[in-house]
Amino acid sequence: MLDILNEINETKRTEISALKQQFSQAELEARAKLADAPRGFISALQRASETGYGLIAELKKASPSKGLIRPDFDPPVLARAYEEGGASCLSVLTDKTYFQGDNLYLQAAREAVSLPVLRKDFMIDPIQIIESRALGADCILLIMASLSLAQARELEAAAHEWGMDVLIEVHDAGELESACQLRSPLMGINNRNLKTMEISLEVGKSMLPLLPDDRIAVAESGLFHASDLAEMAAAGARCFLIGESLMRAQDVCQATKDILANPVAGKQSKKEQGGDKEMADFTHFTHDGRPQMVNVGEKDETSRTAIATGQVFVQKTTLLAVREGGLKKGDVLSVAQLAGIMGAKKTSELIPLCHPLSLSHIDVSLALDEADCAIDIRAECRLRGRTGVEMEALTAVSIAALTVYDMCKAID
Repeated sequence: MLDILNEINETKRTEISALKQQFSQAELEARAKLADAPRGFISALQRASETGYGLIAELKKASPSKGLIRPDFDPPVLARAYEEGGASCLSVLTDKTYFQGDNLYLQAAREAVSLPVLRKDFMIDPIQIIESRALGADCILLIMASLSLAQARELEAAAHEWGMDVLIEVHDAGELESACQLRSPLMGINNRNLKTMEISLEVGKSMLPLLPDDRIAVAESGLFHASDLAEMAAAGARCFLIGESLMRAQDVCQATKDILANPVAGKQSKKEQGGDKEMADFTHFTHDGRPQMVNVGEKDETSRTAIATGQVFVQKTTLLAVREGGLKKGDVLSVAQLAGIMGAKKTSELIPLCHPLSLSHIDVSLALDEADCAIDIRAECRLRGRTGVEMEALTAVSIAALTVYDMCKAID
């Protein structure tokens, strides 16, 4: 079977040779120093994913597998439509031979909006990194299928030296293992095999749970509907790179809004959605019963407060030991309080489909209840945002209670 990626890289080497003949490294570096400061690609995705999805919307005129995708390709117009539709960042194809891209497309798109921009190209030489910054790119792509670990490290270091972020792209477990040795936290799982151009969402479903907790997961390719995003979100993605489905839409702005919308609470009737009526009434499930994260991006920001309480019942001798500090493991109330606070902060990592939130206030208190022979626990969580904090308060109480149990079980 033809290895398309290898063919592209061979062509890219020829283009790089021509680039080096046209410009010296010093000339490109001088241009790069004059470019506007990077806009913070990763930080834009992190902000968006706190309350919804982070979307990297791609400007792609054509592809090797699909040919011409958008005949009326106008980068500034499309970039503004993406921004109005709710995209967090842009991705712009600059490869000419296979994607009908152009460096000018990146510059024109970036000038039209305030969004950070990824230069989507096949990076194999450090000179391309300097060129990317000279064009105004805020982020570059490293495709692990094209690079050795040593090459990837060199290119990543060059990008960081110029203040750009890096999106590391992998397709299988071997590439993921290498990618995890790099510094960049932004990691894309490509559902497309770049050697054959075949797409399967099963790649993302199997690969996303393997990402380390300190990485920001981006699902890529084969995402055409809001339900596709829900499937990837259930596997661990909060950010998505989408091109073809949006590029084919007549109204790009509306298509962007639609794909970021709740796939169940959208325009379909329950009859059109199919499945059980009661299940369709729950926004944490798709019409066919699969769990999904609810998109809250279009909700208004309001002040949210949740209070949860709990009790751990103990023997009188245990209550006395806790009061007098007679337990070998230490101060039960203080340790449980700290554990509860940490639990509230880590709720999205502990409970599937919970949104990662930046809480503005967490208070966990524990008190001895002599009458009921129990330890009372109270947690209060607050923020100003688009989703509630009930799960955070409940998690704080639960973790505090489990800590009390663990510390007291030796005598009770």
